[in-house]
Amino acid sequence: MVQAGEDMIINLDGRPVARLTAVGRRPQFIIRQEFVRRFLSRQADPELRADLDELAADTTDDLPPL
Repeated sequence: MVQAGEDMIINLDGRPVARLTAVGRRPQFIIRQEFVRRFLSRQADPELRADLDELAADTTDDLPPL
């Protein structure tokens, strides 16, 4: 069983195509400084804000209710 730590091989037409493994546990709590360090090192593309603002300008107010 994968949950017990055992890997499983996925076969397609008798050939191994993938390996299914258990995901390691992630810490549930990290200190603020560590969170900020991780967050700041993975910020989105700076142009993303402009693209999102442009897309969000449109609304769905003219559509009928579901």
